[in-house]
Amino acid sequence: MSLLNSPKDKSWIGCIDFGTALSKVALVKRKPTSRLAAGDIVPLAIGARTGVASQNAFLLPSLVYVGDDGLLFGEEAHRAALRSERTGRQPFNSPKQYQH
Repeated sequence: MSLLNSPKDKSWIGCIDFGTALSKVALVKRKPTSRLAAGDIVPLAIGARTGVASQNAFLLPSLVYVGDDGLLFGEEAHRAALRSERTGRQPFNSPKQYQH
């Protein structure tokens, strides 16, 4: 996602809505909730994918991987986790799923 490489803009907050299998990502204008308008919430399309449960460009698999170079989501997170298995790092699965 090229947005991750953009300069920081503290007037926006990045939000991830984790679902059990699929999640959404959006930018929300930093202001009191009572003052938010429709234009203050911008859903991020991550692009159409094949081989997953949904072709909706606004949904991604509920998997996040925090790496040295940034934050990865969905299929990219899964691939990075596999490549880094020997380091002991694991991807973050949806908080609605319990693993121990």
